Amino acid sequence: MEAALQAAPPQSSTATAAPVKWASSGAGGQVAGTPRQNRILELHRMHFVQKKGHHAVTASIEAKCKEGRAADAKSCKEHREKIQQLNDKIADQFKNAMAHGSMSVWAKHERDQIEEARQDPMEAKERMVKHLREHTKTYDAQKLAMTERVRGIPPMNVRPKAELEEIEAARQDPQEAKERIEAIMAHRKTTFMQQRKVMSARVQATRPTSFRSKEERARIEDLRQDPEEASEAMKKKLTHLARSYREEQVVMTERVYSRTDETQWTKEEREAIEEARQDPDEAKEKAKAHMKNLAQAYKEHQSGIVERVKANPPLNIRTKEERARIEEARHDPDEARETAKAHMKGLHRNYQEHKREIHERVHANPLVTFRSPRSQEVVAQKLLRDMPR
Repeated sequence: MEAALQAAPPQSSTATAAPVKWASSGAGGQVAGTPRQNRILELHRMHFVQKKGHHAVTASIEAKCKEGRAADAKSCKEHREKIQQLNDKIADQFKNAMAHGSMSVWAKHERDQIEEARQDPMEAKERMVKHLREHTKTYDAQKLAMTERVRGIPPMNVRPKAELEEIEAARQDPQEAKERIEAIMAHRKTTFMQQRKVMSARVQATRPTSFRSKEERARIEDLRQDPEEASEAMKKKLTHLARSYREEQVVMTERVYSRTDETQWTKEEREAIEEARQDPDEAKEKAKAHMKNLAQAYKEHQSGIVERVKANPPLNIRTKEERARIEEARHDPDEARETAKAHMKGLHRNYQEHKREIHERVHANPLVTFRSPRSQEVVAQKLLRDMPR
């Protein structure tokens, strides 16, 4: 399509304008019905069908770009306004923390409402159960009325009355319809057999043709003269390949076994593991007993924690020093913000240094491969051949 559009002669007075290059590939460029394809066809019709010239196409493209830039500018402005509103709200919350009651996301009147609502959970539960029962009754009544209305509507058919009458008349005599279909099928079979005979005669009357040259046909004929010899040659080749593969597999296995053991366990830990796994049944029983003891101790510990928690009066999760520090920190929100920023920068710097150290350690390790030098050379040559020119 691109070559045809570029080679088309100019149809307008703007013959001296630069040639137009129409895109024919990319995001949806070759798929019909996509927005990109529709835009390309619209520009093509404007230039060649409506004969408005290259200037009209350029003006349309510039207008579309201008609309897009305006939409992007509007979106950016709305985003900046939204971010500014959020920053103002956060700054107001920091500066007027005492007026709002605390640094909680809930306002004081909202916390009072929550506190009031949770005073009697049984009453709230009964009210919710009553509300759900009323909803169930209303739904059942509406469902019953809807079912009665649907059943009261007469049956509707997508076919018109005339078509229904034709179907009714056609199905009155199935034997006659069967005989008519059999006659049609017999006629079609006779016609097909006649056409097939004529076609076979034409095919047999034509001269044999081939897409291969005379030399290729002679080479194929020469190759197929002795199938036994070709079979023996193929068997020899497969035997040689199998022997080479086994030899390469043996060499690879020897290289793998010749490498030193790489494990995350130290020698003492491996000896301890080896000693521990001498009697798997005994180790299994010991592990079961150990897990039972741990479970029993955990249950007793949890029971003690629950009893102590229930016996203690309600306490704040923060200590007195933490509360004093929070109270001191929220008196100056700007200072708290600067401290948090400095802390985050320090964390980011430490993370970057740690990440760089990890990369240095990883890249310092030598590359390990199980391929022989010959195999690596073959793979490299294949990759070079497959690379695009």
